[in-house]
Amino acid sequence: FTNAMTVEAWVNPRTVGGYPREIVSKWEGGFNQRSYTFSISTTGLGYFHMSSDGGFGSVTVVYSAAAIPLNTWTHVAGVYDGVNLRYYVNGLLQNTTAWPLGIFPSTSPLVIGSTLSSGSAFDGLIDEPTVFRRALTGAEIQDIYAAGAAGKCGMIIPPNVCPILGAIIFAAGATNTFLGTTNWQQGGLIFTATGSNTVVNLAPLNANSPSGVWVDSFVLYENAGPRYMLPEESLDVLLGENAYGTWKLEIWDSRTGATNTATTLVDWQLQFVFQTNTPPPIILPPSEPQTNDVPAGGISYLVVDVPAWATRATNTLVFASGNVSVLFNQNTPPVGNVVPDICYLGLPLPMPSFSTPTHSRHRSFCPVSVTISESPMPRRQLSPTHSGWITT
Repeated sequence: FTNAMTVEAWVNPRTVGGYPREIVSKWEGGFNQRSYTFSISTTGLGYFHMSSDGGFGSVTVVYSAAAIPLNTWTHVAGVYDGVNLRYYVNGLLQNTTAWPLGIFPSTSPLVIGSTLSSGSAFDGLIDEPTVFRRALTGAEIQDIYAAGAAGKCGMIIPPNVCPILGAIIFAAGATNTFLGTTNWQQGGLIFTATGSNTVVNLAPLNANSPSGVWVDSFVLYENAGPRYMLPEESLDVLLGENAYGTWKLEIWDSRTGATNTATTLVDWQLQFVFQTNTPPPIILPPSEPQTNDVPAGGISYLVVDVPAWATRATNTLVFASGNVSVLFNQNTPPVGNVVPDICYLGLPLPMPSFSTPTHSRHRSFCPVSVTISESPMPRRQLSPTHSGWITT
């Protein structure tokens, strides 16, 4: 990188003097291949040194305001944003130097605790040295310092290389996860206590790193039960009874130890399943005449069955005492006004017998209403041998 960077580390120097104490350096490794060095001077000042041409012809440096303490852990950071070099100690900005000339893209190796050849080795301890390809903000530098021993993965917004931060809450076999964010959020856990001493646990999501989650408060409450309750006694005794009239619901809390006598009924629901008014079909055996009564304005369904190999069958309407319509459908009860209902008869009787193939495509619809006189009650006799539904 040539336009911006950040270098930072925790340092604990034991001695200074004689030669610089290099922390992170990309300064030696070939002729005019100097890029930058992050060091402690012979007087104990921290500094960030940079070259724009690889040599000493175009260099600059920014120093700390005071010497870096010995035998103490101190966080130091050097930041370059393409315009200025900045030096931070323990999260606080100490000095700024203007430098618009950029960073020389050296081929020298990056070395920690020394330069490659001059022997200016660091005497002490260095922890978490890091180089970024961008200029960190002052708030980010403070965040790294505030994370302390938790490291960069303990930051409010950790680097992408860090494991996911969060906490896990668990009790009685139920679990829930809270991920670390910069905003307060609500969470919860639904569980069934196994006893009066059931413990609710909260732990980091990753055992080897802090959770990054702050917990404000806990509230424990009992979930409400189901809103609707089925009757304790069967309602089968009401089967077949007339549903017309006023229905009254009475509630009686007969639980042992019940104390809530001021119960309020929010709403109630009673479902009726009414019996269908469609009359069951009459099964017509082959070659056996059948006689039945059709009420005025009513419908009578008949089912006939023939072998699958049959291609033709004859249905004979022998006699009817009034006007009727005869409809046919191969698959479902016919109603007279939809495809594929077939109208066999829709005129005043008597009519001659008729014959039709089971695969007929002929469509001639009867009137929608069945034409049956009010009195006397029609009677008719049908001798069917045709497969399908017939309505009279």
